[in-house]
Amino acid sequence: MAEHSDSFGKKHVAILMPFMLNKMSDRKIAGPATEAMMNMAQAVSPRFVVAQAYHHLKTVRNPKAQAGAVKWVDQVVSEFGLATLHPQSVISYAHSWLASSNKDVRAAALSVLVSIYKQTGDALKEIMLADLKPATATEVEKAFGKVPADEIGQSSATRVVKGASAPAAPLDMDQLVPRVDISSK
Repeated sequence: MAEHSDSFGKKHVAILMPFMLNKMSDRKIAGPATEAMMNMAQAVSPRFVVAQAYHHLKTVRNPKAQAGAVKWVDQVVSEFGLATLHPQSVISYAHSWLASSNKDVRAAALSVLVSIYKQTGDALKEIMLADLKPATATEVEKAFGKVPADEIGQSSATRVVKGASAPAAPLDMDQLVPRVDISSK
């Protein structure tokens, strides 16, 4: 529906999201549900759909569905690029998922942070490590250390948001993290 309709909008995403998230635990339906959510992100905007997923994920009780949804967010970060999202919000979401009692949710949240690190390098590293427990911060840093140097700072966006002519360009790090003149200090 999202893929073929010009009238598909945010209200449809808000209505469908709780049902889609709950289907993420069913092996037979998880693939189509993931693709449907990707199509929603493509039709409306990844920023809105990820925010809706985060909001509704709080009501999902099934740990497999939670882990599947967080893996989907990682896929959105990779396929649409971080430039189509609000980076600080996604980092905040990942921090809350890292506090989950389910190891699969934590692993998926770690994967989200690694995907962000691949696109931004050290520019957002402090923000990603802030407010984490020391053991979790160490685990995140180890995961960052496993990323090959040639992959850091590269955006691999492949999906195009409806109305755009090409995948999102890499983030302009100067706009995200403004330069500060420290020469006088």
